[in-house]
Amino acid sequence: MEKIYEWLYDHYCRPYQENVRAPFASHIQSAEQLLIRGGGTALDREDALNFCLDGAGISAFAAGIRFCYQLLADPTFPAH
Repeated sequence: MEKIYEWLYDHYCRPYQENVRAPFASHIQSAEQLLIRGGGTALDREDALNFCLDGAGISAFAAGIRFCYQLLADPTFPAH
């Protein structure tokens, strides 16, 4: 069963992963650097952590939508 999840990820999610993450990449990197360095106020660090969580959630949602779209649009899926 684990192999099917890996195959689905490799064929339906991974090719679009960069497109999904690209709009948030620089903001997430800035937030991560703030957290790693411990800079800013407590509120700044909390905002940075929330931004990382939001970015991860949005990316996962977008990847899931793309995955479902590709899966539904591929009539040969069972034959793979």
